Amino acid sequence: MIALIQTSIQIHNVLHIDDISHNFQGSIKQGYTLVAFQVPWCGHCKKLYPILVDISQIPEFKQKVRIFEVNCVVSGEICYQEGIDSYPTLMLYKDGLLVNEYTGLRDKQKILNWLAKQLN
Repeated sequence: MIALIQTSIQIHNVLHIDDISHNFQGSIKQGYTLVAFQVPWCGHCKKLYPILVDISQIPEFKQKVRIFEVNCVVSGEICYQEGIDSYPTLMLYKDGLLVNEYTGLRDKQKILNWLAKQLN
């Protein structure tokens, strides 16, 4: 019974990364913004999501970069304009301009190392 209660609490406390499909340009125009371009049916996207949620809660990154997602099924035009041709794609923007695209393994530590390097 206790395990069931703990699982239930964990499910209800899952954090969420906002989808900025409705206001892409407005959401990336100030400061650093990491955007995960994804589609709902993508297995790699589903595996990446909790990693990005974890990163978004690390204090040193939480203060420096905002993390959002764009659903490319809903917002195909945005994904087309940004040159997205595979999922997931991680792009880092600063003040509305593309800084870099992450091309490494979808591993939390590798993404953290890349992000730290980009922000310094």
